Amino acid sequence: GYYVFVPLRLSSSRILVCEGWLPKSACPDGKSSDVSVLVEGIVCDGEKKPPFALEHDMKRQRFIWLDMENMLPKDDSSYLSRTQYLNALRVEEEDLEQQRNVRPVTKPIEAHKDFYVTTWHHIGYATTWFTLSAATLSMTLLKFRR
Repeated sequence: GYYVFVPLRLSSSRILVCEGWLPKSACPDGKSSDVSVLVEGIVCDGEKKPPFALEHDMKRQRFIWLDMENMLPKDDSSYLSRTQYLNALRVEEEDLEQQRNVRPVTKPIEAHKDFYVTTWHHIGYATTWFTLSAATLSMTLLKFRR
């Protein structure tokens, strides 16, 4: 599947909105619509290219990481930010007849509050590596003492 990013037009500017994740079978055909929506979300930063990352498929507009500079049109200055986007928590279309059958799956607010690696994860990793290092050192000493 894919994360769906759409430009949201405000009164005098625009912002890029991540509507959520869609399975590949339900991906939109790329046609835009002029529907009024109510969006609640969190402003997030784009990403820098990770090491060893593949290149984007610019012809099909498929991006490997959130490369805001390439996701936005280069000659369009109407966006509020060229480095940030709005990660939608909830999207409601005002016209019920215009609503899509399949909605992208959005992240709950709790997923944004949680840091990926907590203090307890670090303690667990440190304990694991310390134990493995001690075991390796012990086995090495036993091997060379005989």
